[in-house]
Amino acid sequence: MATLIADAGGTSVSWATVTRHQPEFLPSTAGINPVVMTTDEISAVVNTLQIAPAVVIDKIYFYGAGCRDEATCQRIESALRQRFPAATVHVDSDLAGAAMALFGHQPGIACILGTGANAGVWNGSEIIAKPASLGFILGDEGSGASIGKRFIHDYFNLKLSPEAMQAIAKSPRAEELASLSGIIDRVYRQPAPNAYLASFARLIGENRHISSLISIVDREFELFADSMLSQTRQLAQDEGYPNLPVGFVGSIAHHFADRLTAAVGSCSVISSPLEAMTKFF
Repeated sequence: MATLIADAGGTSVSWATVTRHQPEFLPSTAGINPVVMTTDEISAVVNTLQIAPAVVIDKIYFYGAGCRDEATCQRIESALRQRFPAATVHVDSDLAGAAMALFGHQPGIACILGTGANAGVWNGSEIIAKPASLGFILGDEGSGASIGKRFIHDYFNLKLSPEAMQAIAKSPRAEELASLSGIIDRVYRQPAPNAYLASFARLIGENRHISSLISIVDREFELFADSMLSQTRQLAQDEGYPNLPVGFVGSIAHHFADRLTAAVGSCSVISSPLEAMTKFF
């Protein structure tokens, strides 16, 4: 019998099995976010998971972006039960998984900056307080989706420098960005628009020496610090946890760690929490 663990974001899901306390890390799948995906779309991703036929899954711990209430968690659970009908399924937020990886059984402020953004107060065993998470349309400042949204806005409103425009014209995404109608269709009519927007963060990372591009990241991190992180610090103080350490997980935090620390101050950053999470199982 084995335990299946998932660390799920909107762009990709990292999976591992634990058998007799020994972890095995599996190939990643496409991202899962129940806020923007149906149960059938989630099931399609789960069915791509590569597990050896001899491995029997009896417990599943899924920590995912968008797992914010009973309805969204139920979508994940239903999709997992279709593939693993005999398993016991536990679904929780990606924030709980991140906090577990960052701080173990010690309290701290856990933050996620990946496709989406989130933050909360961890007391060593659970998230006890967190600010409202408004998603990539109304919030998620500092996330890949928000960075991508701001990049698209600045690009089509001609706010980028000539140097930036020249770099974009030479990039593999030049043809794609030449079609506003194509961008609109992809964002407004196709699945997983948050992951699509977040994909433009890579283009910025590849040209981080260009000030009008990296300034997009800086602005987003400053907004995150002034909104979500500031609120979370106040919530921690209200709960009797002043001066907690701050930690980040997620691809955006990892790839732009130098810009992040300049915006938020001292913090720890890990790119993926899955390896640390397996130690709990």
